[in-house]
Amino acid sequence: MRVLASDLSVDPKDRRRWLLILFVLLFVAMALRMALWVAMPNYHHADEIYQYREQAFRMVTGYGVIPWEYQEGVRSWLLPGALSVPMFISQWLTGDTVYADGVIAFGLVLLSLIPVYAGWIYGAKAGGLGGAVVAAIWMLGWYEFIYFSNHALTTPIASHLILGAALLWGIGLGPVSRTRLVAGGVLLGLAAVIRFHLLPGICVLALAAMWLQGKHAIKWMVGGGLGTLLAIGMIDMLSYDYPYQWVLRNIKRNVVDDVASSFGTDPWYGYIKILAVNWRFLCLPLLVFFVAGLRRLPVLGAVAFVIVAAFSTIAHKEYRFIYPSILIAILLCGVGLAGWLPAVLKRIPDAKAWRYGGVLVFLSVLAGIGFERSKAWPYSDFWFRSSESHHAFRAMHSDDGLESLLLHEYPWYRTPGYAALRRNVPISVSLGSTLQSFSGQYTHVISGVKLETNQYDLELIDRWPISAEVGKHLYLYRSKRPFEGPPEQEINDFLRINK
Repeated sequence: MRVLASDLSVDPKDRRRWLLILFVLLFVAMALRMALWVAMPNYHHADEIYQYREQAFRMVTGYGVIPWEYQEGVRSWLLPGALSVPMFISQWLTGDTVYADGVIAFGLVLLSLIPVYAGWIYGAKAGGLGGAVVAAIWMLGWYEFIYFSNHALTTPIASHLILGAALLWGIGLGPVSRTRLVAGGVLLGLAAVIRFHLLPGICVLALAAMWLQGKHAIKWMVGGGLGTLLAIGMIDMLSYDYPYQWVLRNIKRNVVDDVASSFGTDPWYGYIKILAVNWRFLCLPLLVFFVAGLRRLPVLGAVAFVIVAAFSTIAHKEYRFIYPSILIAILLCGVGLAGWLPAVLKRIPDAKAWRYGGVLVFLSVLAGIGFERSKAWPYSDFWFRSSESHHAFRAMHSDDGLESLLLHEYPWYRTPGYAALRRNVPISVSLGSTLQSFSGQYTHVISGVKLETNQYDLELIDRWPISAEVGKHLYLYRSKRPFEGPPEQEINDFLRINK
């Protein structure tokens, strides 16, 4: 907690109380995020599975789905390599990688506590202990941060690292030590590799920090970042012909060949529309608090703006791409609120009951906002996305009769892959809508439509509602005898042809 001691002017007699409150808030944030990971398993995007978890699993076991990105070498192995470490250990100790899931989730949740800590530090600068508590609770309870906290996606991970670098570099805080300058460079270097698309915002942060910290700090900041980039570049040589070859291939395929646009396009103002739909009635009050926070942390505001502007020029848009800007914007709102709420409470008659009541009202409003927005689109889908296939694959893992699986009328990219199935059996993708005219045989079928069990001699194991599709279910069947299926392709052959 040296950051607390150096960045905040806390009376030594009060430091223990400050630390106790901080630890309680961090513990609550961690417990809340881990509880939701246990209670509501979901996958935000196919990339989370097939670009990262599946490749980590493949490194450990030797089998798994190979998406086109890894067929053509347009992805870094850094994140899959990191995820593979707990998988290797779990496989070595127990013969199964399942125990790595909790370790990975815990590590991601720990990383997601950086925004809560940032709220504490910047809130304290704005409004003392009361401001620290307000801003930390604001970041702790914001529904979007809770949701993304345990997802193995490059954008949230890189965003948390960027915010961590900003804290270490003393953005909005003041001069810092050489150790923090180097450590901040390391974090920013990692963020640049994990999500190189954020380089415009990373450059803004680095240049601003160098200017604020002075010429003497530049060599330490650059040393930390450049050392990280060189080390990872050498690791790249294990998989590619030269360091960061995957970056050039990625740019060629997604920008020059415009592959990204095949996944959908939106106009330049697409992100403004997305945020307006998502936040709705919150937009105006958030804007007021954002402006107040921006006055205190203009550098972070510039980083957020540059990232949104850069991604707005790209036709293919996804909500998760601007997560770092959302993270910073909500942090600035929390800081603005931290400078305002304690001042208001001080004007209330000097009675603890009234002040505690004000805090309870604030917590109730925040909880109500989170609950209301989390039930609305797009989070009404996000919280349960692909949870049905997660349950189906978990059921099949423990089925001794599983020898082969057919995905019928259900998209392969909504399944959690071999990393969740953990059984080396062939998975095939249906190319037709009826179970006929095929010479193959399957023991299990996952279908997005209800099948006639008598006609195909199937046994229904279970069914689960499909998120965001009212009245639709995922059905898991076990065959009572080998049956004929539709024209099909083994999943890796399917992806190789349809990449």
